[in-house]
Amino acid sequence: MAVSLNVLAVVAVLMLVCGFAAGWFAQVPAPAQPEERELVIGALLPLSGALSSSGESTRVALELATNELNEYLVELESPTKVSLLVEDTATDPAVALEQLQRLPERGVNLVIGPDSSLEVEAVKSYADDHGIILISQGSTAPSLAIPGDNVFRFVPDDTQQAEAIAQLMWDDGVKLVIPVWRGDVWGDDLAAATKRSFETFGGTAAEGLRYNPEAAQFPAVLERLNELVSDAIAQYGDTDAVAIHLMAFEEVVPLFREARNYPLLGSVRWYGSDGTALNKALVSSPEAAEFAAKAGFFSSLYGGFEEGPIQVQIQERIGRTPETDALAAYDALWVATLACLAAGDADDAASLKKALVRTANSYYGATGWTALNEAGDRAFGDYEFWAIEKVNEGYEWVRVARYEVSPGSPGMIQYEKPSWTAPSRRVLVIHSYHEGWSWNEEIQQGIIEGLSRHGYALDRDYELKTFYMDTKVTYTTPEQIEERAALALVLIEEFEPDIVFVNDDNALKYVAVAYTERYPDRRLPFVFSGVNVDPTIYEPITSLERPGGPITGALERFPYYEGFALAKRIFPNASTIVLLADSSPSSSFVVSTFKERYMDVVNESPLQVLGPIQVGTFREWQETVTAYQTEADLLGILTYHQLRDENGTVVPAPVVVEWTVHHNKLPELGVLTFHAEDGYFAAVGVSGYKTGLYVGVIGGEILGGTDPAIIPLVDPAVIEVAFNLERADALGITLPAEELVKANEVFHARG
Repeated sequence: MAVSLNVLAVVAVLMLVCGFAAGWFAQVPAPAQPEERELVIGALLPLSGALSSSGESTRVALELATNELNEYLVELESPTKVSLLVEDTATDPAVALEQLQRLPERGVNLVIGPDSSLEVEAVKSYADDHGIILISQGSTAPSLAIPGDNVFRFVPDDTQQAEAIAQLMWDDGVKLVIPVWRGDVWGDDLAAATKRSFETFGGTAAEGLRYNPEAAQFPAVLERLNELVSDAIAQYGDTDAVAIHLMAFEEVVPLFREARNYPLLGSVRWYGSDGTALNKALVSSPEAAEFAAKAGFFSSLYGGFEEGPIQVQIQERIGRTPETDALAAYDALWVATLACLAAGDADDAASLKKALVRTANSYYGATGWTALNEAGDRAFGDYEFWAIEKVNEGYEWVRVARYEVSPGSPGMIQYEKPSWTAPSRRVLVIHSYHEGWSWNEEIQQGIIEGLSRHGYALDRDYELKTFYMDTKVTYTTPEQIEERAALALVLIEEFEPDIVFVNDDNALKYVAVAYTERYPDRRLPFVFSGVNVDPTIYEPITSLERPGGPITGALERFPYYEGFALAKRIFPNASTIVLLADSSPSSSFVVSTFKERYMDVVNESPLQVLGPIQVGTFREWQETVTAYQTEADLLGILTYHQLRDENGTVVPAPVVVEWTVHHNKLPELGVLTFHAEDGYFAAVGVSGYKTGLYVGVIGGEILGGTDPAIIPLVDPAVIEVAFNLERADALGITLPAEELVKANEVFHARG
């Protein structure tokens, strides 16, 4: 059997770094025909009992590693031969200790295993006292992370798994989780760690239920769990806000079989852990697997590395995806063997431990880099989430998400779009303007986050399509806008969305209103954002308080008073501001509403307003800016994306900004935060992301059954302040510290 290229490369490095030849062969004079030396390594595996599924795959992995090691040693003409002594622990701590105590008399002082934390806890003291080195492929209890002992673990401890599970639950919209766990060191530690992590997100972890690991039936546990779930749903009013976190081994099978008798337990989402992920017994039981599939039972597992030849070979032998424990054991045997050879004396525990750490920190194998932390545990790693899906006549484990960690950054959940089934819902977002515009991007990010707060995850629960009408820059005439809207309407027919988000005025008027008037009986829900007009001018919308039809959403109202007040605080001697806008239809409405809602209403404005002045061309914009250099103290920026040149072509916004900041000496004040990002001095305006978040939450309510006809049309008043420091420097302005501290965005350069 061929040795993997990764392993060969690592061994070559170790020969140079660790002094392979000097460390071993210098101590053993090489005769003309050296005698064969046997290196016996023990393996305490759960070949039966609650972790027998893991034991099966791990045994195959160790057999592959043993064969590869011996082939490699033959190539080196080494006199050493690796032998593996496998014993069954039955996933029982007492049996594990009994088996370990028999190994020293058979010349074994280096052992792969045990697998579970309960077993490691039971054998740890004996191993420490008798100089036996243990390398566990599956133990993760944080309380067993003890520097200097004889236990090494080739998986991270559960503080990292707890973070992954908590992140997933929070992203899924869970607000209260009820933990249920086997009462041993592994279950106790993981339950406590997950509780701490989930509460850091703002969630609540109930007291939960701890059960006897020896239990075979669970009537009392499930009866009490049913009561807890009922109380939680009554408190939160939403099954999506409540979840159960089960930390179990193979007893998950009878527990799920019995849980089928409690319909309420099947109405909330269940989460598992590495104790259940890829478990063979669970997918082999149709009743338990059916419950798991319906409950969306996501089980976490250390992993995230690419599928390699070792995993493929194990899978061919056992007929299923192997647990990560098996791959960790494969790497553990390679590292253990190389460490023994480098140490030169496998009977010297202190030397062997040092060699083991050095070797692990330089080794890259089936599970990636095996670097250890100060406690001798895997230093870092990503996690995968596995779920059970019905495939043909049976059930299979399928990977559905990853939890990826970058040094110095929080972990992120990345969902994998399943190839075996499409998400059950479709969401369409139609933007009035062009792709790449920051306002559109912020709105869309907010929508996705808002939907997630109701438990709808992108690619898992819904498919997303986006259409850009591009009516601000490219398709600006009434005829062109109608043509783009027609394409959007065709897309609705083809995509058949469950909900449509429309961003800004054109998408509302030409798509949402047009579709609803054309197909009044379909009642396809539309949720709008960024709309300046009074939407009740459209027939399908009855009133702001109760729209009465399938269209609802968020109004966009610029916070003029707050912006003028900020300018007055920064420039106490300023008295006037000239407001400048292009002449597009939406800008005309902005100007008219400013007059109605501000100039005709506000008696004591912080600044005297000159204008608003609307211009149609870029030349007029330049002339107006120049004219007011001595007539005003500040330049107010309303809109500038529809200015045209002498040929009638829209001038790109960056060109407008570039000219303005080079020819204007007045501090600019915009009404949308991206105005500061574009390059103007300051902006007090509506937050695109928070607006998207608001309408995304509304969308989640609608997908959950709320009628859009009763959702009021309101201004969410999501105000943000932004500054551009490059522009401030160019103007010679020093911003007050108290204003910088309160700012939501601070840009250091244009664009």
